[in-house]
Amino acid sequence: MLFRAVRLGDDGVYWDGLFSQNPPIRDFMREFPAAATKPDEVWVIQISPQRREHEPKSISEILNRRGEMSGNLALHQEIDFLNQINDLLDYLPKEHYKHIEVRKIEMLRELDDASKIDRSPSFVGEMFAYGQGQAEEFLKGVS
Repeated sequence: MLFRAVRLGDDGVYWDGLFSQNPPIRDFMREFPAAATKPDEVWVIQISPQRREHEPKSISEILNRRGEMSGNLALHQEIDFLNQINDLLDYLPKEHYKHIEVRKIEMLRELDDASKIDRSPSFVGEMFAYGQGQAEEFLKGVS
């Protein structure tokens, strides 16, 4: 509702992939046809909370939650794709497929709908600091 589609030359019109493929893990994996070139891990930063503490009641809160849920649905479809490939490795050609671990950093801070368009230096700085703290915690658990 806020941003228009983007025309890329003669290739067509593109919209934010929130509803269809977010992040585009399948497309990313197609860029690496040989198993040896595929990554061992994919790290995903989930910015929309899986659940909220408070029930959304206003129109803007409901629309915000709807967007979060749509984004998470697309995210989990992409993650499930990788997990399905991992489950089928015994039946797939080893030269094209290998186990890829999916690691997820979740945004544990609840943000309102206005935050999605807040570009103020103070808010952006605050989000960078929060993200850095989350990344440090995440990296402690990665071995």
